[in-house]
Amino acid sequence: MEMTVNDATELADAGERARIATEQLTSEGNPLRWVRSVYVPEHRTGQLVFEAPTSQAVDEASRRAGLTYRRIFAY
Repeated sequence: MEMTVNDATELADAGERARIATEQLTSEGNPLRWVRSVYVPEHRTGQLVFEAPTSQAVDEASRRAGLTYRRIFAY
């Protein structure tokens, strides 16, 4: 998932909120996991990496975490 961020601290906060949201969803029977964050300062973007069965699961975790993203990449 890619999002616009101002700095690495903002991305770290987003990652922590994503981790909490994925733990909640997993405890509800929707397994997914936040893996890591990647900050790209020259583009003012951050990427949150998830292991998830669908992009909809990532969207739900993002909404629960209060995150606004630009797009979700599936690999």
